[in-house]
Amino acid sequence: MARNYKALIHIAKKELGLEDELYRQILHDLTRKSSTAKMDENELALVLRYLEEKGFKPKYNQAKTGNRKGRFQDLAGRRGDMATPGQLRMLEAIWREAAREPTDAAFRNFLQQRFGIGDVRWIPAVKVTPIKAALLRMREARFRQEAAQC
Repeated sequence: MARNYKALIHIAKKELGLEDELYRQILHDLTRKSSTAKMDENELALVLRYLEEKGFKPKYNQAKTGNRKGRFQDLAGRRGDMATPGQLRMLEAIWREAAREPTDAAFRNFLQQRFGIGDVRWIPAVKVTPIKAALLRMREARFRQEAAQC
């Protein structure tokens, strides 16, 4: 997972046109480290989130249409300790019902803050059940709130 963060950070550096000196200063200001090689996963996620706030938009290999059925199919066959594409789509679907702001960025933020996971694609299989339980609680609370307003 850390390799994915590092790759995205370096793509962001290039796409944002950051000079090496400014890039290293940003890394140091955020983590007190001047290289991604010295950072742990949480520090890498922090840097990536900062770069996203500055305008970097990660591009993932997704279905071209608005249809999410094929989403994450490029992850089929990966390591067995990672969530399956079907599990990832299920978690996203619950998120879209549960969240006040059902965007991909908000979901990444939720995963980072609650579970220390920087992106949906990097959810380990052992975290699927706790994430699903949290999302179902959120959805239930939202439904109760909407029912109370009627």
